[in-house]
Amino acid sequence: MLTSPSRDLFVDPPESVRILVLGGAAMMTYRADRMTTDVDSITELHEALTAAAQVVATTHGLRRDWLNDEAIGSEPPVAPKHTDPIFQGKRIAVLQPGPAYLLATKIVAGRQRDIEDAATLIAETGHYSVDALCALVAEVYGTNDPRPGINVRANATQALLTYTSSNVETGDAGRACPASDGRVTRHSGGGI
Repeated sequence: MLTSPSRDLFVDPPESVRILVLGGAAMMTYRADRMTTDVDSITELHEALTAAAQVVATTHGLRRDWLNDEAIGSEPPVAPKHTDPIFQGKRIAVLQPGPAYLLATKIVAGRQRDIEDAATLIAETGHYSVDALCALVAEVYGTNDPRPGINVRANATQALLTYTSSNVETGDAGRACPASDGRVTRHSGGGI
């Protein structure tokens, strides 16, 4: 499991490199308990960087593809409006998209861990309704239907329910809860 970047990786590539990551690696800045076994880059990886990643894999017993660019092609067609640095070296920068962009990718992915990540990002972005989440996906992907077979509305609803459930479990039920019509109402006090 990766819990922080390895300093072994950050060799000096022959030219400046910017790596934009999605997935669990990007989520680690929002959830201290989030771990991942790989770093999914949506930037084509430089040959020297790939070689350095192989050294890290061997040294630390990681999968050979722990740093990969296999996410290229699955990312939204619209580039993130802004990025946040995860690491900055002399000639290498590891960046993540902002929380709203990342939230949209998690809603579209829709696996259980993605829904849990989305619930975390809801609090970061303030997208407290199904309609707001669907509009965000449409903005980031340029369409309301980003991939065949993906039910964005169902995934958004599940993320809101997960968000609400985790707030009840942690005693923060005063934040928000989804109404039957997809809106989220705010409640004060003891519960939903």
